Amino acid sequence: MRLNLRIEEGLKAVLNSLVEAIKERLGEDLISLVLYRQTFEAEVLDNEEVNLAIICSRRPSLEDKIYILKRGGPSLIPLFLTPRDFRELAKGGALLAHCLAKYSKVIHGKEALEKLIEEEPPMVTKHTLEFLRRASLSCLSLSLEDYLSKRIQDVRYHLLRSFDYLIKWVALKKGLDIPFSKAEIIEVVSLQGIEPELNELCWELVNKGAFDSEVALRRALKLYPKVLKVKLPSLTEVIKEVRGLKVLRVGISIRGNRGSFLITLIDGEVREVRIGG
Repeated sequence: MRLNLRIEEGLKAVLNSLVEAIKERLGEDLISLVLYRQTFEAEVLDNEEVNLAIICSRRPSLEDKIYILKRGGPSLIPLFLTPRDFRELAKGGALLAHCLAKYSKVIHGKEALEKLIEEEPPMVTKHTLEFLRRASLSCLSLSLEDYLSKRIQDVRYHLLRSFDYLIKWVALKKGLDIPFSKAEIIEVVSLQGIEPELNELCWELVNKGAFDSEVALRRALKLYPKVLKVKLPSLTEVIKEVRGLKVLRVGISIRGNRGSFLITLIDGEVREVRIGG
């Protein structure tokens, strides 16, 4: 069953003209237009970031793609797919296929999309699990980068995305459906047998009140290794190694059950340090 994503009034006006322009440009090649989200941080679709899947019977020309990009403006993030592309994504267990099937808003060609999903329902594979695991850790490293770079207002955003991927992974490992909405995420973390600290971190992230980025990040770096069975450095270890130097980037490397942060910093010159692993 598809969850009911709502469209903000400001976006509706933009979409009306955009949809007509796309229909006119692509003609009979156009099958469906689908707004989608991969994480639950925004259940109301607005015009800040418009993820739009454009499903066509054949691949649009470069000129058509450029035209649509220009008409959509800087907030439009178009994804051009053919039915064959969707079937391959669905067979491979891609999270995107699950999003289009469940966490989306069809604005053109609903019956055609439903038929496509019925013919090739998205699967859950080992690739689904590995993507969610890596996406969770990648977003965690971005939240660490935000913290070390003193972009404190962004820590919550990336940590929320990381947590979302983590709980999707937890749900699949327990044989549950992929949770997409905030209510479904909260339901999973409330289950018996789930790490109690997951519930605490969840409420820190989803509540709109005061947010302590250091406390939340410390909790995550302590909690994720327990859940994902991968060893990570603590925030204390990272801060000790960085020594207050200017941080440009934080990446993560996973080898087996050990993870290390790759931190690019300025220490007279630009250099990279590996912490952990």
